Formats: sequence, structure tokens, C-alpha cells
Amino acid sequence: MKYVSDSVRVWLRLLLAAMILLQLFRVLFFFAYPQFHQAMTMYEVLLGILVGLRFDFATSLIIVTIPCLFLWFPVPERIYRIRTNIVAILSIVSFLFAAGFLWADFHYYEEAGHHLTFEVKGIKGDLGSMTKLLFSEYWFSAILMIAFLVFMVWTLKKQFNPLRKRQSERIVPKHWWGYVPIALLMILIAVFGIRGGFQLKPMRMTNAFQGDNVLSGHLALNGWYTVVTSAFANEATIKELLPDSIAFKETRRMIIGQGDKFLDDKYPMFRQATALSPIYTPEEKPNVVLIVVESLTAMYLKSFGGSVATMPFLDSLASQSVAFTNCYAIGTRSMEGLSAILCSIPNLMGTPFMGSSQEQTKVRGIATILKSQGYSARFTHAAKAGSMNIMQIASLAGYDKFYHQGDFPADNFDGHWGVWDRYVLQRMNKEMDTLHEPFHYATFTISTHTPFITPPEFKRPFPESMEKQQVYNSFANFDVELRRFFEYESKQPRFAKTIYVILGDHTSQVPPEGTDARFRIGCLVYAPGRLPPKVVTMPVSQLDIVPSIIHLCGLPVKHASFGRSMFDPDTLRHVYFTHPGMVGWRDNQRLLINNLERDIRMSDPVIDPLEKTNLLATEPIIADSLRKELYSFYQTAERLLIGNRILPMTFR
Repeated sequence: MKYVSDSVRVWLRLLLAAMILLQLFRVLFFFAYPQFHQAMTMYEVLLGILVGLRFDFATSLIIVTIPCLFLWFPVPERIYRIRTNIVAILSIVSFLFAAGFLWADFHYYEEAGHHLTFEVKGIKGDLGSMTKLLFSEYWFSAILMIAFLVFMVWTLKKQFNPLRKRQSERIVPKHWWGYVPIALLMILIAVFGIRGGFQLKPMRMTNAFQGDNVLSGHLALNGWYTVVTSAFANEATIKELLPDSIAFKETRRMIIGQGDKFLDDKYPMFRQATALSPIYTPEEKPNVVLIVVESLTAMYLKSFGGSVATMPFLDSLASQSVAFTNCYAIGTRSMEGLSAILCSIPNLMGTPFMGSSQEQTKVRGIATILKSQGYSARFTHAAKAGSMNIMQIASLAGYDKFYHQGDFPADNFDGHWGVWDRYVLQRMNKEMDTLHEPFHYATFTISTHTPFITPPEFKRPFPESMEKQQVYNSFANFDVELRRFFEYESKQPRFAKTIYVILGDHTSQVPPEGTDARFRIGCLVYAPGRLPPKVVTMPVSQLDIVPSIIHLCGLPVKHASFGRSMFDPDTLRHVYFTHPGMVGWRDNQRLLINNLERDIRMSDPVIDPLEKTNLLATEPIIADSLRKELYSFYQTAERLLIGNRILPMTFR
């Protein structure tokens, strides 16, 4: 039985090595990101570490157990060495994958404010660009990581030496059933360890958020666990949070706009819009131009409360527009934002709309709606075709034509993601010259994305010594190109007959300790000579874009939006958003963070944007009311998306 004891010893050593690897990255996270030690108490730090040990043990078992299982299955004595070498190779590969994702997750966190999850499934077409980005922008970190991986491989190989030395001895049970007890024991440890214990439900990301500080949960989690578990949990499961009748009724109350009429109880969101346009006559059909700006974060706009004037032209445009200074992104990924903006579809916690069975659900996007009223519809996302599922989302939204990187000259390529915004906006100007009115043209820009590069000829206004100068200069460059775009537009006859909507897809490079900063994006609506300038501070979201366009254009159409017009006279608003492991709900006065099992915290986003004071204990009635609204909205979205009940299948 000496072989069995040596096999167990190897397994335990590998398990310890995996735990050490995960702890090293946790320490790296803690000291690399100041928010972990500046915005957390000692208790919250210790809570994150202790809870994290449970996740680390589960992750270590994922890394180690599957390769090592082969050690406890009988094989002919002549191939012991081959079996040992195979197990060693599989174990090393498993460690390399885990370490590689932990390293990528470490840098991703700076950009997104959360750990990697299912987005790895949506970037298959962008793996080359992502790899190039990591090794070009983080080359020093990459060199250190490669050196660490070499050391790790050397160390792991040594752990299998005891098994190799005993290959010539009779060190195994004479019969195959001698392996059964140890194999069963290892399998049981792995199963219950990976599921987090003996409790009824397996451990999930939401279990990391034990305290009332979200950062404690971030410290507890690790990137390899979140990637692996989300990869096997891409389909939402029905949650019974409230009776459906209550959930549907409450959701209808919150999203119904002036003049809306619900049409079918089986399809609770399906309704008829009848409100007249507040700025156009019934005979007028304005053009609709939608510009979704990559990573347009509110804190980078002076007019939206930012400290640095990175985009003076956009600030000046905001002063001539209706500026929504509390517009929230629905998530932290482009495909979530575009699904909400173009189709008014929310994403469920931990489940993407694209890439799951939900994308088979019948929806009616803004392009389909406008085409039903005689509009043409085009969309440009000048990255590679299929990048981030944007082409698929645009197709679901109903766009006739989709332009991507391949439709532009090769010298327009920025070397990373796609075509420089300059050429995209210039082409947009020229193409709109050829379109019959009314038309709808949407563009999703890309230049203000990590690594935030600028064209060589651009004179950067922010010095290299300034913190975040790359980010600021990237947005400053976009601002210059946007000014040129509007200089051209202002000289065209269509200018006075066009609604321009500009907003972000998500935020970027923001401190993760404040929900407000993490989800608040720039958003303005500009209708020259029609909409009087105004600053609107009530909360709105990307889900409100489709019904807002319908309202401004005065379109008598049927739709099933999950939002309400931002120009609706009812000023009581509700905003929904998701973050890995949690969901958020905001009304005009309070912000609630919940994980669909319990409330995590409630705060006043106006006077306490960093959420330093948890109001759950002092305002339980308000918390109960917000939770009911959140659960109603979430359950309604879940039922309709999974059950294909957004629109009647016979409706066209």
C-alpha cells in the first residue's frame, strides 16, 4: 500500500500548492488595489480572507483532483511510469491554466471592477487582440508571470518523484478493489469540497458576500473559481421570489408610461404606445442617430460631476441638450449594455442574454420598431465581425445593414480593436448624406477602450506624469472627433430634423467601492431647436432608451420594453443593474444591493455615493419596499426571458 500513501501525499502537496497560489494572488490584489485597504475595516478584510479560504479550497480541488484521480485507478505494473507522467503533465497544465486566468483576472479587475466570469465565452473572436493587449500593455507583469510559471512547473514536477522512484516495486494492492476505498474517499472530498460543504445548495459566487461591504466579497473570490463556475452555469434557473401575479403587477406599475396600454396578460410587458411626441407633430418623423460610446463614464465628464474636463466639446453639447446626470449602465460589459440600449432587455444575475438560451426569445428592438414606421436602419461597430456578440445583438434589434472592420480600408485599423473613431464618424456623416429620411443610424465606438491609445498625430492635452493620462487623452481624442462630426452635421439640412442620443455602454477604470461611480455613465439627448436644454438628476438607465425614442418620435407602436421613457411626466424612477454575485435597485432616494437571497446594504446615493453608511437597520420599511420592487422586476424578467414571453410569437 506504499504506492497509495505516496499518491495521497502527492495529492495533498498539490492541494497545498494550489492554496498557496490562490493566496499569493489574494495578497497581490489586496496591495495592488488601494480600495481593499482604504475602504475596508480590519474586520471586513479578515472576513474576506476567511470566507475566501472556503472558495480557495474548492478552487484547489478543481485544479488538482481531476488529474490526480488517475492515480487511484489500477493499471498494469508495466505502465506505472507512463501513468505517473501523464498525471504530472495534466496537473501542470491545470495549474498553468489556473495561474494564467488568475493573472488575467488581476489586470481585468482594474478595468471592470469585478472578477472574470462568463465574458471569456464571448471573446472567442477577440482572443488574439486580448492576448496582444495583455502582453503589450502589461509586458513587465507578463515577464514576471512567465518566470513564476517556470518556477511553478519545476516545483510541481518534483512532487511526483516519490511515485517515479517506486515504479519497479510491488507497491500496489494485488486486486483492483484495493483501490476502491481511497478512490471513493478522494471523490467524496472533491465533490463536497467543490460544492462548498454538505449544505442543500452548492456554494455560489453570492456566498462570498457575507458582510455589508461588497469589497469583502471581491477579496474572497478568485478569478479561476468565477470563470469555471460561471462557465457551467450559463443558464438561469427560475426563482420563486414572489407570486407571479404580484411580480407582474408591480413591474407593470413601475414601467408603464403615459398613454401606454397593456395588451395581453400572458405577455406582461407587451403594450401599445399612444403618447404624442412632446416636440414633434404627428406628421413629422425625425431621424434618430444613436452613438454608443465605449466606456463613456460619467466621472470623465465635467458636466456630469467629473473633476477633469477630458471632453470639453461633449460638455458644451450637454449644455445644449437634455443631460441625464444619473444614467446607469445595466452591467459592466458591452454586450449587456447593447442588449439594454437596443432591445430594452435586462440581463439576469450571472447569465448573459447572448450566449444562453435566452437569445432565442422573441424581442423587438429599436431598429425593428423604427422600420415598422418607414425608417431605414444601419449599425456600425468597426471591430472584427462578431466581436463581443455585437453583430448578433444588432441583428436581434433589427438592423438592415451592419458595418464592421472589414468594411473599412486596412490603414484605418488602430492596431488593437478595430477602426479609429475618426474614420467611423466621418463615414457616418457621409452615409447619412445618401439616406432617405427618416432614417436611423447607430454606431458603437471602440477607441476609448483599454489600452486607451490615441492616433500618433493627436496632440495629447494631458501629460504623461498625470494619473490616468492614457484614459483622459483617449477620451479627449474622441471629443475632438465628435466635435468634427457635429460641425459637419450642423451644416446639413437634416440637422434640425434629427434626434441625437449619446451614451456609454458601461464604465471603465473607476474605483469599485462606490456603486454610483461604477455604473453611472454619460447620457444626453440632443434635438437642435426642439428640446430645450435641461439637466435631469432623476435616475434613468439604458433600458429607458428604446421607450424614450418611441416617446420623442410619437410612434404609435407596440413594444415590450423593460424601461420607461426618460421624458415621461412621472418623475418617480427605478433603475436595475447587475454585478457578478449581486443585483442593484435604485429609486430617487435609495440604493439597495441584494444577492436574491438577502439584502447586503442600502444607502443614500445622493449624500453617500461611496456607500459608507448602511441604512438597512435604520430604514427597514424602505428596504422592504425596495426589495419587493427589485424581486418583482427580476422575477418578471426571468419568467419572460426564459419562457419566451416577451412578445407573442405571432406578432410581427
